[in-house]
Amino acid sequence: MLEQIAGGLALGGVYALIALGYTMVYGIIELINFAHGEIMMLGAFYVLAFSVSMSPDISNAFAIYTSIAFYFAVDSHLNK
Repeated sequence: MLEQIAGGLALGGVYALIALGYTMVYGIIELINFAHGEIMMLGAFYVLAFSVSMSPDISNAFAIYTSIAFYFAVDSHLNK
């Protein structure tokens, strides 16, 4: 039971962060930007792919840094 509560809170936190990102972007530029979901899903796939060959802590950290690098690569290309 405790494990289900912790999992639900973690998933709810992820949903809250995505919603916060949408709200901030819409509030600032008044345009919906669906790229946040793409970056989050890419991060989830990175965790899934890396967790096969690495420990969970290392795969999570590696997925976070890989997603951040992907975001900056896309952002720098689009802002030219």
